[in-house]
Formats: sequence, C-alpha cells, structure tokens
Amino acid sequence: NGSGNVAELFDTEGPVTGEYQLASSDRRIEVSAFPLETEGEATRRVLVLRDVTEARRRELLRDAFLSLLSHELRTPMTAVYGGATLLQRVGDTLDPATRNDIRADIVAEAERLSRLIDDLLVLTRVEGGMEVGQEPALLQHLVAEVIERDRRGYGAARIELSTEPGLAPVKGDDTSIRQVVHNLISNAVKYSPVASVVEVSVEAGSNEVQVRVLDRGPGVSSEEAGHVFEPFFRAKSTERLATGIGIGLYVSQRLVEAMGGRIWTRPRDGGGTEFGFALPNWPMDDPDETMDDPALADGQEPAPASRAGAPTPA
Repeated sequence: NGSGNVAELFDTEGPVTGEYQLASSDRRIEVSAFPLETEGEATRRVLVLRDVTEARRRELLRDAFLSLLSHELRTPMTAVYGGATLLQRVGDTLDPATRNDIRADIVAEAERLSRLIDDLLVLTRVEGGMEVGQEPALLQHLVAEVIERDRRGYGAARIELSTEPGLAPVKGDDTSIRQVVHNLISNAVKYSPVASVVEVSVEAGSNEVQVRVLDRGPGVSSEEAGHVFEPFFRAKSTERLATGIGIGLYVSQRLVEAMGGRIWTRPRDGGGTEFGFALPNWPMDDPDETMDDPALADGQEPAPASRAGAPTPA
C-alpha cells in the first residue's frame, strides 16, 4: 500500500520515487528506482529503500503542534489578558465578589497555561532525544508534595493518598516525576464526576515502587486503552467532558520510559480507570537501607506523614 503503484518503479523511464506502507504494519518505506544502463540500454534498475516512518511521525507531530498553538495557547492567554485588563480599567467600581472571581479566573488560566507550556517544552525535548537524570528519588514524598502544591486546582474533587511505609528510593529525576504525577492526577480529576474521590497509592512492587491513580470517571474502552499514550489522542468517551490537546499522557509515558520505568492504564472494577507508573529501585549497598525521609539525613525532624493505608484528603 502506498502513494503510488509499485509497478511504476519498473515501468517508468528515468528515476522515480514512491512511498509505501508495509502490509500489516505501520512502517513506511520510501523506494527510489534508478535505471542502470548497459551499452546504452536501461536493462536494470537499482532500488534504494529508506525507512521514513520516524520522519513522517515527526512531521505529523509538528503539524499537529502548530495547529494547536493558535487555539490551546490563545484560550487561556485571552482569559488572563481580558481579566487583567478589566481589573485595571474598572476594578475599583466592581463589587468585591466580582473582583475575586476575576482574580481566581486569572490565576486558574495562568496555571493552565503554565502546565501546558511545561508539557509542550518536554514534548519538544523528548522528540529531540532528551536524556533524563538518574538520581535517587523518594516517590512517596514527591507524590505528597504535588498533591499539596496542586490542591487548589482540584476544585471539589478529593484526593485520597495512601503510602506504604519504608519504601526504597527509586532511580529517576525529581522534576520529571513531579510532572508525571501532576499529569496523571489532573487527568483523573478532569474526567471524574464532581466532588468524587480520586485514590492515589504509592506501594512497593518487585524491585520497583509503583504509583497508582484511580478514578470513577467514564473510563476508556479496551480499544482506546491501547492508544491513550499516543500524542494528541482524545478518547471519544471523554473528549466532550473537558478540553485538552492530548499530550499530557504522551509526555508522561516518554518521561517514565526515559527514567527506565513503565506506565500503564487499565479499566477499574466498578467503573473508572487506573493509571499508574513504576520506577526501578535505586541500588542500595545495605538491603535494609531506606531513605524514607531525607530530612533525617540532615538531622532535622521528619515532616508529618500520613499513616500507610490512611487516606489523606486534599
């Protein structure tokens, strides 16, 4: 299958190039044929095959990226600019409740714009072959930190966090882990019913530490589950529930894989979806050694933490 007939490579005089997709595959091959003259007669042809799958994928990403800029970046920017302009012009004449609402809208849209830019920057870096640092990191602390930091953005949704005690440090990058956790939790909140509970757990696996985010949203079909980590993918069952450009999960997958981990999604019993990721344990000289609280290494008092298995509402 392709953009032309394979027979043209042999029937057309002179050089000719065609692009074809391999049967039962997503690989795209560019084939160029050049005549090989023997005593003035073109009796043979030299074929040059080039795998252009990655090049075409990058072109699609670039085109999709450019088409999204005009809408997804402009929408929050318009809200921020419009609200700020209104406050500057007539803010003193507005009642306090209206002024507070406008300020809240500005903050919310500015945060949305900031997160979108973060994802777009990472998207650009991962497509350019970025490398992610490998340092010991404590998932249980990073997850709790993100939940506390983003509390205001969850609206009426409640985040219940449970952590297993004595978790080993993992190999990863703090900034990248924070972005993955934010993307997965915000995705769950976005598609969950109003005032519903999103459960987040951090627990030990086999030579790894796992983070699981469970919601009671509409979920995804088994067919869609195989595509949710593709760039710009929006599930039909959820695309009308909230706005978005479909890069948060793709960025999360690329970051987790760059840290040597794995990421997954699966339907949840009783309805909803589970998103999760796991990072490999950091090699420890002492099997009993842990880094449950980095403050202990500095001689400080440990920060308050929730009991394992005890939900911590955000």
